Amino acid sequence: MNKTKMEYLSWLVILCLLKTCSAIQGWVEQPEYQEVNPQGSFVLPCVISEKRGQCRWEKDGAPVGLQDSKYEWAGNPDTGDCSLRVLAAELQYDDGVWQCQVTPSSFQNKDALTSEGAQIVIREPPTEIHIQRIGDEGAEVIASAGEELELECIVSGGNPPAQIHWFAHNKEILSGHTQENSRISPEARTWISVSRLTLPVSKSDNGAIIKCLAEHPTLEASLAAQTAITIHYPPSVSIETSSLSNLEDEKDPATLRCTADSNPPATVLWRKEGLNGIFSPDDEINFSPVTRHTAGLYSCSAKNALGLSEPAFVQLDVKYSPSILSVGPSHIVAAQKNKQAVLSCEAEGNPAPRYQWLQKLPTQEVFIRGSQKTLVIDNVTYNHQGEFVCKAMNTINGEERSVQSEPIRVEVSGAPQVMKYEAQHEVRVQNGEDATLEVLFCADPPPKQAWHLGDLGSGSGSNIILAAGTGHGRFIAESARKSDREDCYISVLRINGAHPTDSHTYQLKLSNNHGNDSHIIHLIVRDHVSQESLIAVIVGATLTILLFLLICIYCCKSGKNACCRSSDNSTTKKDFKPTDIESERTDVESTHSSNLSGFPEKSSVIPPDALYSSSNEKLNPHKQYIHDSLFNDSKESLRADMMNITNLNRTQSSSGDLNTSNATHPGRISYNDLCFPKTSNYGSMKKKKHHYNATTQHVGVDCRLNPPNATLYYN
Repeated sequence: MNKTKMEYLSWLVILCLLKTCSAIQGWVEQPEYQEVNPQGSFVLPCVISEKRGQCRWEKDGAPVGLQDSKYEWAGNPDTGDCSLRVLAAELQYDDGVWQCQVTPSSFQNKDALTSEGAQIVIREPPTEIHIQRIGDEGAEVIASAGEELELECIVSGGNPPAQIHWFAHNKEILSGHTQENSRISPEARTWISVSRLTLPVSKSDNGAIIKCLAEHPTLEASLAAQTAITIHYPPSVSIETSSLSNLEDEKDPATLRCTADSNPPATVLWRKEGLNGIFSPDDEINFSPVTRHTAGLYSCSAKNALGLSEPAFVQLDVKYSPSILSVGPSHIVAAQKNKQAVLSCEAEGNPAPRYQWLQKLPTQEVFIRGSQKTLVIDNVTYNHQGEFVCKAMNTINGEERSVQSEPIRVEVSGAPQVMKYEAQHEVRVQNGEDATLEVLFCADPPPKQAWHLGDLGSGSGSNIILAAGTGHGRFIAESARKSDREDCYISVLRINGAHPTDSHTYQLKLSNNHGNDSHIIHLIVRDHVSQESLIAVIVGATLTILLFLLICIYCCKSGKNACCRSSDNSTTKKDFKPTDIESERTDVESTHSSNLSGFPEKSSVIPPDALYSSSNEKLNPHKQYIHDSLFNDSKESLRADMMNITNLNRTQSSSGDLNTSNATHPGRISYNDLCFPKTSNYGSMKKKKHHYNATTQHVGVDCRLNPPNATLYYN
């Protein structure tokens, strides 16, 4: 029993020794980073388990002893709480790295403890902040558009280091910058903070405000610094003008202003298209007034140290009246008949002028021959002889402006040409009257003339030819007389006391060294109708009408003729009145003109057969029917606007004179002139016949669709 007890006690001693020998010191809590305001107090924690050694503190590697009212134990070191309380903290004494140390529990144990260094920061507000270009302290911040601007913001005197933020255009820049912090000096406890910004800049950044802010816990408001950046960029230009619409030569002013946007300022340069060198170095150009010579394309550009701008353009459009520059090929043009002739005209004006070629005849008639600057006459005739002028026209502000050139004289030479549109094709005279055959022709040089009369009824088959100025019995070929047109003549064959045997064709032949031409005229000589025969015809016609009238009256009275009844109610003996007989008689005597009964008693009446007479006469193949306009004898094609300006439609008498007797439409043949008798025959069934006179040749009424001797002129 005693032995067992002793063994138990022995084991307890061993266990106790083992426990005592195995207990070592260890960390429960170590000091950590702290920031403390000046004159504040703080506690540096240091708690050790199984503490047997002694506690001590170091700052920046130097031991720190306990000092009343400065450094005091915050806990009980005997129980392992070696925390230190620091009072009235000061940057100079208390800012630094603090460590808690514990000595070994015995010299035999290696359980000494040293804590991690704990940074104690005694706060100090930053004192200075400024912005500068990197490496260029104090200079103005200048950059060129397209570059990357490098700026730095420097904050001095803070502890801990300040936090720096960048702003541009009042917006924070979140990227493109870095911050570095360093001690002002090895002994100093404050910091210098430098933030570097890389900022791409453009023209729009010129004058922008760049700002940096320093935030620090000791500051209620952040420190701020800012600078305006200057961006240099090449010029760009724009043009401002006064109103440039409807500018008129030597009347309206104009102003051109060139505005250059650049930094540094640029020099303005004006140029004008077509001119070498600089037109003006001024920003503004004033024209007072504009002229046709100031019109053109202007360009404005600007230049500074960074380069030359792209030009801006403005068109100065000045309206001015047309003027003739040249006409040709010369003032006198010799043209050959049936050949081509070309006239040219050059004019200037704004708007570009329109052209007209006008021909003035000796008769004072004016024709529009063309509407292009070049007039090409493909087939020259004598109708083209005369003066041509070129007319240039334009419209300015609604007003028509025009100018005419000096005349070009066209002189035509060549073979003879009969003016067939004016020549006689048929002449009618009464037996015994004088007949005059006239032919209008043109030629240069004057041709030889020969009238071919045939055998004059002799039956010999010979052909009698009369030259101009000769005669043969009653036949006289007069010398050609000058027409009112240049190089044009009238050849006349006069037949004294025409006889029916003279009724046949007569031919005029013309020839010169360029060629020949001819024309045929058909002469018709008619016998007089005797007065006795005329009276007999009238009496016979009157008796026939009266007989027909009596038969109709008898049939109506007897009721045997249905044609005498009305379509609605038949006429009876009871309804018949004597006045009806008188009415019937009147209708017959007035040539069945009941449809015109509303006319006054003595007004002209159109005989029915005057409007609807027919003829079996065939068209003479030798007669010419002119369907073209007056001056279309050549192959030249004339448009509607090339008609006669003054008096294109004319009738032609045998004398060649113009007939302008129509007062309403001078120079035109009206339907009334052709078909309406000039005086009434007062109901006679016999038409009056107009006698033909060799001098005046007034044509009698003939209303067939194409009478044999008709010459038609179309508008």
